[in-house]
Amino acid sequence: MELELSGFDGYTLSQHLELYSDNLNETNDKDNERVKPNSRSVADNSATTLKKHSWNMLVFKK
Repeated sequence: MELELSGFDGYTLSQHLELYSDNLNETNDKDNERVKPNSRSVADNSATTLKKHSWNMLVFKK
């Protein structure tokens, strides 16, 4: 994925969280958290590939 953030000069990607499971029917219960947010590596000015059926949060800081 590539983003062009016009009007946000000086901002860089500081955090990338991903929620993903290969099994679309996977669930959590009170005893087991099988699907949870995981941190992904962040590199300045790099492209990343988002996994299919994933939820992603990108945090940018100045």
